[in-house]
Amino acid sequence: MQFYLQSSIVEKGIRVKDYAASRLDVIIGSLFTDIVAWFIIVACAATLYVHGMGAIQTAADAAEAMRPLAGDYAFILFAFGLFNASLFAASILPISTPTPFAKAWAWNPAWIKPSRKRRSSTGSIRC
Repeated sequence: MQFYLQSSIVEKGIRVKDYAASRLDVIIGSLFTDIVAWFIIVACAATLYVHGMGAIQTAADAAEAMRPLAGDYAFILFAFGLFNASLFAASILPISTPTPFAKAWAWNPAWIKPSRKRRSSTGSIRC
């Protein structure tokens, strides 16, 4: 994430005088994601271990462990969560992973096409 953030700041063309606002944006975003992750951990612990589900072996076991919290819709909720995570990974990771490495070796990634309409842009994916 650190490499992606750095390349994002470079692509946006953020000037030194704007670093404070960019830093505040990163700090707030990091705190928000950490708080959400903490609540996910607490909710899972409260759901799983309180109801005696300590040995999860399969995805079906994890969905069944959510039954006290989500009722009969536990499998649908779990399936939606897996689908959402898969969609996120399939759409973001293939581009966000190689970009910082390409920039580290001073290669211009072919999939980034700078936008001339806006002064600061993260670019668009070239199809």
